[in-house]
Amino acid sequence: MMRYARTAVVALIVLVALVAALLLITRFGGFGPSKDRLGVTLRANLERRLTISAGTPVLLEVSLTSAPGAAGFDLGNRFRAWHDYVRLEQLQSAGGTPLTATFIAGSSSALEMGTTGARLVSTTGRVAHLEGGRQVHTAMFAIAPSSTDRAMRGDYQFRAVVETPSWQFWGWRGRVVSAPVTITVRARADGQAGAPGLEAQRLRQAAKYYLSVDEPAEARKSADALVTLQPNQAAPLILLGDVLVAQDRRAEALDAYRRAMALLPPSYEPPVLLQRRIEGLLKARNSTGNERPVP
Repeated sequence: MMRYARTAVVALIVLVALVAALLLITRFGGFGPSKDRLGVTLRANLERRLTISAGTPVLLEVSLTSAPGAAGFDLGNRFRAWHDYVRLEQLQSAGGTPLTATFIAGSSSALEMGTTGARLVSTTGRVAHLEGGRQVHTAMFAIAPSSTDRAMRGDYQFRAVVETPSWQFWGWRGRVVSAPVTITVRARADGQAGAPGLEAQRLRQAAKYYLSVDEPAEARKSADALVTLQPNQAAPLILLGDVLVAQDRRAEALDAYRRAMALLPPSYEPPVLLQRRIEGLLKARNSTGNERPVP
């Protein structure tokens, strides 16, 4: 009996040693892709250094791509999406008060880079497939306007960290960090130098933020205020049109886009994205034979 017990203990020790060796080999050895094949970038409202007034929301975009020539590999699976391996690390906080950033559900997307440009591949993918720098996967995190409104005035610095658990030995493994972004929060004060520009930025980003979190009514308030603040500029009207589309007010959206088209300065290049918006609404109207009544 004792002999069988000793044999079982020895077998268990050997099994544990084999598992440990396998983990070490897969973690540091040649199985699977290495961390230098993955690149991560972070932008705040599409900028690396951002100055905002209090109450301005911030959209933090995390992008993943692979090194040119790298073999294909995956991050994420059906049980855990790739963006669940991403966290935003706050490196600097004015007055010790943190800004809170949360992932926007449904914001992940994937672009395929080809010889003729980028093509949207997926807007709901849980797995980030990366091969030779041909794919770009993005996910959005948001700092709500209430968070920046309560924050101490000063500088805040974030970086994106992509990290897998130490025990994971499939797919991409490792830890990479992005270059940091700096967000400077200033007090809202009319009459100060740069105040009109910061207010326009606050309204523009508020409309985009509320659209991203599926609150089109709040987005409409910000877009209307921006059009009032900048009545002779095309960009606020384009944003208003996007908000009206989200509200399914297509006739009004078409009118906003056409007004924006009339305000665009002469250019050698046609406003392709705006034209596509208008053509899409016209096509939808023609396919139904009528327009949705405007409440």
